[in-house]
Amino acid sequence: MLADSAPNPAAADSSGLYIGGAAATFLYKAADDRWVANKPLQTNQVYADSFYGTISSIANFSTDSLSEGPTNLYYTDTRVRAAISGGAGLTYVPGTGQFLIPSSGVTAGTYGNATNVPQLTVDSLGFVDSITNIPISTVNNFVFDSSTGRATITTATDSYSTVITLDPYTTDNLSEGSTNLYFTEARARASLKVSSSQLIYDSVAGTLFYDQGNTDSVAEGSTNLYFTDARARASLRVSDQGGSGSLTYDSNTGGLVYVGPDKEDLKTVLSTFTADSLGHLRWDPNYGFKVDSDVIMNQDLIVGDSINTSVDFMMMYSGLNDGLRKVTLSTLRTKLGGGGGGAGGGLFGFINL
Repeated sequence: MLADSAPNPAAADSSGLYIGGAAATFLYKAADDRWVANKPLQTNQVYADSFYGTISSIANFSTDSLSEGPTNLYYTDTRVRAAISGGAGLTYVPGTGQFLIPSSGVTAGTYGNATNVPQLTVDSLGFVDSITNIPISTVNNFVFDSSTGRATITTATDSYSTVITLDPYTTDNLSEGSTNLYFTEARARASLKVSSSQLIYDSVAGTLFYDQGNTDSVAEGSTNLYFTDARARASLRVSDQGGSGSLTYDSNTGGLVYVGPDKEDLKTVLSTFTADSLGHLRWDPNYGFKVDSDVIMNQDLIVGDSINTSVDFMMMYSGLNDGLRKVTLSTLRTKLGGGGGGAGGGLFGFINL
């Protein structure tokens, strides 16, 4: 569609050519005052101050067709040579673009042979200043100290010593052989063996347990001996230190037997008493205990009613049993009889010994 009757650019905006079927347009844009094509445009020559669109090929163009701008300049030898210069140890010729290296003064040739090694002198810029041949000193001795890892080489003219190290290499860089194997937890655990019943070993986890058990698992020593009935019984002794009765011990059964004193033992003890040991009471080996009549006659009488005859008792010698007997006062009262004060019998008296 052409806007040939548009009164101004704004009215002619988006006017141009529309080609149906190809959806191709060539339109005018008033905002930029330019033509816009939505399809590539092919031409051999372009005669315009500005053109907006897509150029599908520049095969027919070169930099000779494009004028040099003020910023992006074209290459020339003169421009390049003027842009560079020489530095320390390097001479530059701008007119020709050459870089010249100063002569080192070293004579060209081959240095070093079977009996000499070349010795070089290099300056601060890395250039060789001089080169000479140095005779090789023969090796007289080689010593390696395994404790320090130091190797010492002695020549005819000098000695050289250094510490040999595998840095930065480790066992990770060294393949395992068939004899000297590397450590692994599985190998270490599998190598352990336990021969004691008190030790329990788990070879999978590498855990060692101690089962203390009891004395049945520990052998008896020569000093701290285990307890046995025979040892305990054999260690006991009985010593009779005198006195009444007897004590005997059977080391086979561990039994202690005590036999108390009999009447003969008691008589023997009583016979040792002095005359005043028992107060008014006397001991006669033929009759037993007795009291002299004059003692009885001189004692105060105690009224029997003031005594609890059912509880109080007396020790009396029995000729029938040939020994002392405990007799309650009520029994004694009945046997002795008597009249007077009190129900069931009379009064009786006794001597307070």
